[in-house]
Amino acid sequence: MAVSPRSEMRQDDARENLREEPARLTRRRGLHTDKYHVPDDLKQPDMSYEWKTATVTGMEQMEHQVELAANHWKPVLASEMPGMMPADYKGHVNRGGQVLMCRPEYLTQEAHEEILDTSLQRVKNQEQRLGMSNRDEAPRTAPKVSRAYSPVTRSDKASVRVIPE
Repeated sequence: MAVSPRSEMRQDDARENLREEPARLTRRRGLHTDKYHVPDDLKQPDMSYEWKTATVTGMEQMEHQVELAANHWKPVLASEMPGMMPADYKGHVNRGGQVLMCRPEYLTQEAHEEILDTSLQRVKNQEQRLGMSNRDEAPRTAPKVSRAYSPVTRSDKASVRVIPE
């Protein structure tokens, strides 16, 4: 009676491994809800994390990367964020043309304050252009708007200036 090669290959029962209690594995719930979410437990305190553009339609954005480096943004290595990339991956954490970068939180706060100051100054400049200064700075006359309506008369039409074409 010939022994089949298959029986020689399997000396152990395949279910034997299942009977042994392996280390308890857990799964990350909601893993696919937001691919750009960075879990708080992986972040270092006093560091700011943001996704920054690395490529657009497959083309690397080198000029943008130089600007980011000048503002102290550094790419986060996959080894610093376990679970964000495959276990054996050597490189930076990236998703869909974006790379995860970090820098000290105080630099990000300074940048936000600078943006706010610039925005407020632009609004103030525009208000001045439109004559929306404070009440005590310039004379104003409140427009008188009537809520009543009536048909247009000939005298109303006569007071309207027609602009020639």
